[in-house]
Amino acid sequence: MSVSGNANIGNIGTGGLITATGNITKTTVLHDDFGGKDCVIVDDICDGGRTFIELAKVLKERGAGKIGLFVTHGIFSQGVGVLFDNGIDFIYTTDSFDQSDKINEPRVQVIFKFF
Repeated sequence: MSVSGNANIGNIGTGGLITATGNITKTTVLHDDFGGKDCVIVDDICDGGRTFIELAKVLKERGAGKIGLFVTHGIFSQGVGVLFDNGIDFIYTTDSFDQSDKINEPRVQVIFKFF
């Protein structure tokens, strides 16, 4: 799997979550139908993953194909299995946090090594 592989980048959708004291109150995706196209969620940090799970649900409801997650700092406090069980198909991250015990999984690719 390669980030720069044969990407066919077309329309770019944006999405967001509104939170209040840690509770997700609304998920917004500004694209109605992805028509089976693959999507990538980009963010700086993934801790437990709930934000991305909620966003993946909406993307799937709107016809997304595979859903990838690109995060600079993967804390993965709940492990990566919870993400894969809830709509995320692959993850790209860095080794800014030593998570080798949590990301021994072929669908996780460390694409930049700080250490």
